[in-house]
Amino acid sequence: MGKAKRARKKAAGKPVQPVKPPADNMHSGSKPIGPLDLGVFAALWIPYALMVRRFWFVTDDAYISFRYSKNWALGNGLRFNLGEHTPVEGYSNFLWVIICGVIEWLKLSVEFWPLLISAACGSVLMWLIFVTLRRRFEIGLPIAAAATLIWALYPPVAVYSTSGLATMPFMLMLFVTFERLILRRGGICPIGAGLAALTLALLRIEGLYWVIVFIPMAVVSRWMAKEKFLKPLLVAVGILVVGYGIYYAWRFNYYGLPMPNTAYAKAGMSAKRLARGLDYVAVQVLTQLTPLLMIPASLFVLRKKRLAIGLPIVAMSFAFYAYAVLVSGDFMAMGRFLAPGWMFTVLLFAWMLSDIGGKTIARHAVALPVAAAIAVVGIMPAFDKHIVPHEVRQRFHFRWNQRQEAFRSEYAQWRFQKINGAKWCVRGRAMKRWLEKDDQFVNGGIGATAYYSELFIHDRNGLVNHEVATTPAVDAEMRSPGHDKTVGIKFFLDHKPEVIRAGLVEGLLQMELGKSEQYARAYFYRVLKDWELKLSRPEFHLELRHQYVVDFRPIPDWEVGGPNQYLIMWRRIPDDVAPAAAWADFERRARQYRVGIDENRKIMDEGYPGSPASAD
Repeated sequence: MGKAKRARKKAAGKPVQPVKPPADNMHSGSKPIGPLDLGVFAALWIPYALMVRRFWFVTDDAYISFRYSKNWALGNGLRFNLGEHTPVEGYSNFLWVIICGVIEWLKLSVEFWPLLISAACGSVLMWLIFVTLRRRFEIGLPIAAAATLIWALYPPVAVYSTSGLATMPFMLMLFVTFERLILRRGGICPIGAGLAALTLALLRIEGLYWVIVFIPMAVVSRWMAKEKFLKPLLVAVGILVVGYGIYYAWRFNYYGLPMPNTAYAKAGMSAKRLARGLDYVAVQVLTQLTPLLMIPASLFVLRKKRLAIGLPIVAMSFAFYAYAVLVSGDFMAMGRFLAPGWMFTVLLFAWMLSDIGGKTIARHAVALPVAAAIAVVGIMPAFDKHIVPHEVRQRFHFRWNQRQEAFRSEYAQWRFQKINGAKWCVRGRAMKRWLEKDDQFVNGGIGATAYYSELFIHDRNGLVNHEVATTPAVDAEMRSPGHDKTVGIKFFLDHKPEVIRAGLVEGLLQMELGKSEQYARAYFYRVLKDWELKLSRPEFHLELRHQYVVDFRPIPDWEVGGPNQYLIMWRRIPDDVAPAAAWADFERRARQYRVGIDENRKIMDEGYPGSPASAD
């Protein structure tokens, strides 16, 4: 037997050795996480936690979901208003509503635990970004730490690490789905990708659309990496289709509509709407500035070993800006619709900084200051400091319910949301005290007031009212993003609502400005008369004075906001009371207040939510 024949026979008895992926394939390779990495990440997490604490708040819209959660926990089903024949799906975050429903069922605070869960999701996402940079991208510890810190100090990340919304859990699952489909070494993880995609789709309605975007990206990425992908991708898609199909069948049977009511309320496309979306993007970019760097950072994926996963990352970095333009922006502070794209941009920054830093200490001495500069510029808006002047940002004013000269910075808008959320909680608790449970209230900002008052709410913005949501959108009436279909009070008058306007007023506010108590009481009296005057405005086209009267009720001194607060309402005149008699009684009580008499202050604690009297 010849040598060649004996060699072939010997080789035939050995197991076939797997072929190692080429070194330039970014779907291969691994870098273990060591104790030093853990210590560095723990140090990075501290500034993130401080930023989260700085922006810890609950926005009013979160209470819309909380009200659905509370009704579901109480056994009334996923509905906003009780007693409706067909419930209205006024949320777009099903899984988050269910999570908050469990919190309600456990009788825990929805003003704390959902925020803590959201911040925990942010911490996990931060860890995944760090691990991806270290293990997946094989980036050195200093650069990986710097890029992770840039993500953590970005103000929109801190704002939406709480807020009560599902934004941060959505961002976490967006990254996990992307990683399981595209970034994961060794190919698509079929079960993990499928479950992550299903969770993403159930967290927010647009999650399904992003999964649909990820699928062709995964195909191209795995094909470029010369990996098999068809079978695991089909398994992942199968899990998504079956799971989401079951959910969709239930929700269509329950709500009777193919899409959430919020989609109808906010839907619409025109050149003017797209222009507002561009203004929204312009304000956010001019506020933060650091997103502009994703343009040069994108060039650093143009290396053969990076293209397979680099191109999808670049696409996702820009995709959320395109999405924001298409949906015409968002009224909330700090670019909520753009925040998810930041984690992809940070991955690009890491490559850019890694290439600048190279492998020498001298080059790191250049890269790390660049990273520090990015972090400093990025964090400035968190303290309402801006490089681009106010006048320049004001030109792109997109919240059209305000005059352009009243343009607020994004930090000021966040404070506005935080203060309004707290005020409307007080309003809701006060309305629960002074109104009956079956009473109806017409309003635009419905979240916190509806949650605490438990009244039947007629939503002027149409989020939980299908009749309003399906009214035609008119460009000439465009307002703040998401509020273009707002209707007036008269739209609901046929329902005979008990209250058509309600607000909070500080009774003795002028004393804080150095005025006497007599002056402060006279000033509050003029406020009441102003409410009376506005009730007679000609634009109502109705004699509302014959149907409604101004009513004012005290709020306990221990309530949020301090002493001397009053709930002021346009309240329906009972059918058995003459309008003249109702107005005479209002005038009597108003004049008594001027001399320091308010008969209702003696009983204001009785039945007030959270008061010692109600606890008894």
